[in-house]
Amino acid sequence: DLLRALTDSGGAEGLYVAARPGAVAADDAALAADLGLQAAAAPPVSFLDRAHYARHRLLAAIGANENLSRLDEARDPAAEFGLAPKHAWLRDEVSLGAAYAAAPRALRIASEISESVSFTIPLGQKRMPRTGLGAAAFGELGRLCLAGRAARRLDGPEWESHGYAAQLTRELALIRSQDLSDYFLIVAEIVAWARAQNIQNCGRGSAANSLVSYLLGFTHADPLRHGLWFDRFLNAGRADFPDVDLDFAWDERDRVLDFVYRRHGRDRAAMIGTHVSFGVKGAVREIAKAMGVPAAEIAPITRALPWAYDGSLDMERIRSHPRTARLPLDAEPWKTILAEAFAIRAFPRHLGVHAGGMVIAPGALTEFLPLQLARKETEDGRVVITQWDMHPVEDAGLLKMDLLGNRGLAVIRDAIAAVERNSGIHADFARVDAEEDLRTRELLARGDTMGCFYVESPAMRGLLTQLKCRDFSTLVAASSIIRPGISSSGMMQAYVERHLQVARGGGHEDAWYLDPRLRELLGETYGVMAYQEDVLRVAQLLAGMSAAEADALRKAMTHKRSPEAIPAYGARFVEGAVAHGVAREVATELWRQVESFSGYSFCKAHSASYAQVSYRSAWLRAHFPAEFMAAVLSNHGGFYATFAYLAEARRMGLRLRLPCVNGGDAAFTG
Repeated sequence: DLLRALTDSGGAEGLYVAARPGAVAADDAALAADLGLQAAAAPPVSFLDRAHYARHRLLAAIGANENLSRLDEARDPAAEFGLAPKHAWLRDEVSLGAAYAAAPRALRIASEISESVSFTIPLGQKRMPRTGLGAAAFGELGRLCLAGRAARRLDGPEWESHGYAAQLTRELALIRSQDLSDYFLIVAEIVAWARAQNIQNCGRGSAANSLVSYLLGFTHADPLRHGLWFDRFLNAGRADFPDVDLDFAWDERDRVLDFVYRRHGRDRAAMIGTHVSFGVKGAVREIAKAMGVPAAEIAPITRALPWAYDGSLDMERIRSHPRTARLPLDAEPWKTILAEAFAIRAFPRHLGVHAGGMVIAPGALTEFLPLQLARKETEDGRVVITQWDMHPVEDAGLLKMDLLGNRGLAVIRDAIAAVERNSGIHADFARVDAEEDLRTRELLARGDTMGCFYVESPAMRGLLTQLKCRDFSTLVAASSIIRPGISSSGMMQAYVERHLQVARGGGHEDAWYLDPRLRELLGETYGVMAYQEDVLRVAQLLAGMSAAEADALRKAMTHKRSPEAIPAYGARFVEGAVAHGVAREVATELWRQVESFSGYSFCKAHSASYAQVSYRSAWLRAHFPAEFMAAVLSNHGGFYATFAYLAEARRMGLRLRLPCVNGGDAAFTG
């Protein structure tokens, strides 16, 4: 009736009648002729191959949180077409011809429609949101950088003599040539708004390599003072947007998100979605539940299975592993459950919200990618998320930045406020140089860092004690060499031994450097490649890679986006190094060290940014322990449970007082 009303009123242009497969196709074609429309073949598709029907039902049961035996087939999408769901597979040409034998014209019409539609998602083009300043954007960026020069107290003679002026000129020229002025102004506006609201930020990642980032207040580690390498952040060969990642106090981050939504509009700004896959463990659990296995029988199996699937995990390894060898994995239903679990381990379980990724587009986001509403809400409403995850968002040329929550910043904020309330002392880290404070340095050297951001784990405390860490550069290196790739390759221990040798007055040994040219590149880390920047520099200097090639190698290693490309890069690295005068065995060993970084390496700028927050935490613990430990507990700690922090407070000599309705507060106080 609705279609007849539309056709009678002339509003049916572009409409077709969907013809179902089978004998009913003739009925659908007759209805179309009666309405003056055309029928187009539209077979429902719910799974790829007809052999996948059982798996489709299993996934449908998991999605409905229903027992497989009680799954209502009427809720299957194919059932809406009056078909049995088992027929909803993607048919080939022969099968389609047979299915539409009663209405062959409907099949031809569908083919014509599909051939008339053509859309290719454009890749490799930057889609820059604009500030509205046009050509004046670059001038405004330069003005803000000069204002930041005064705020950073760099307006003295060191501006010229220490290379700041030349570095700023170089960076601005590259930003202008790559048309990134609006990008930096957009981030600067977010940071300036947060500062006006007294919301702390810590810029991290490769952005801290940039003097422009430092002058605009994105980051707080002076890149020239700490020897940070700008080319890791931005170089002439980089085709995508450079990364700017900002941390805010965990309980104030949503206010920043709301500002971005208000400033750019919910049609142009969204959080990035993330595809949460089943994994082997999760798939086993969900499949067993759907098949009606009691929870008490599922738990022993899932507890024994490894958390991650690393590409080499297979049934033979599971059967032979001591934790799983006695389990009934070859008996039903577990044999079927495990087989299906391996088949769906990488399937998406649900769409989540990325921890901090946000995308801002130059126009309505629906022109560039699909969106949906998340369950998460802020003060201004439900959060909009992309249906693509971060990598396709980047590939589509859209501007992505990370706005993350950080408990360490909240601890510092609350401890400073408590100190000012208690004693009237304002701990202004723009004036207090925590890195030069003797009490703080001794605290780090002892590993007394429970509660201190990023350096409180047992492994890190042990490493700080081993290194007798008393300076900023050692702390920066420690946060990188403890990562799995370097530590498992033996280079962490090599760094520790060489550091202690130099600290005792010994010199650098030639044997530490596999090639004499590495002394200049890796002298600070005693011949150990500790950072991503080290890999990039070695690849360019010794293997002759271009900046773009080296950056592509870095992406393949760090994002695990192209693990299959790593061997090809290895061959290119080794052959390039040999061509540049490196002995083949040395080139092979260098590549072994590079490859051990895969998935684990840090850039030095990231380590330096976090080390600065660690130093500030340690300074507060060293000078104001009661206020500091209270702030740690009020922000729900970090690495340890509340009881452990209370025990540490006692060990520090602090007295613990019981809750008191008259003398206490809503949070812990020191």
